[in-house]
Amino acid sequence: MFEWRHVRDGYDGHPMDASDLHWNSGSHDVRVPLPGGGQYRLAIDGAATDDRAVVLQRARARAAWIEANLERVREGAADRLLDLYNDTWRSRGDNDGPEAPVLDRRGFAARLKLSYVCEYEEGNAMIYFGDDDMFWGHSVEVLVSPSGELEDADIVG
Repeated sequence: MFEWRHVRDGYDGHPMDASDLHWNSGSHDVRVPLPGGGQYRLAIDGAATDDRAVVLQRARARAAWIEANLERVREGAADRLLDLYNDTWRSRGDNDGPEAPVLDRRGFAARLKLSYVCEYEEGNAMIYFGDDDMFWGHSVEVLVSPSGELEDADIVG
């Protein structure tokens, strides 16, 4: 079960509270630990409210949703981008070394590393993953609707 703990500057030692939220260019940001190690940045769009208790509630709800749905989001990204990778991006060209291996859905999804989530005031979210160099250093972006449905996935950056 997910335990709300805040990770800041390498310190993981207290339950998350409103003092852990940091205002950053129109959003409240917090670092959230990942089960199994690592962390990601969660941003809650701050245009709707300055009430830190409301923002904290939204952050906790989104982080719990991420924990419960992370594999489904990764697999949804794989469903949308696997053919693009296998057909185009795994070829490194004549001067960049041998082709990367063909991946299946599971292998592709496993290589996506969660890095950033931004929840907007409408309830939709953009979820960003590191690509483990599958797309030569671009990020994978997944759009999630307010109801939690995966709407789109693409490479960006």
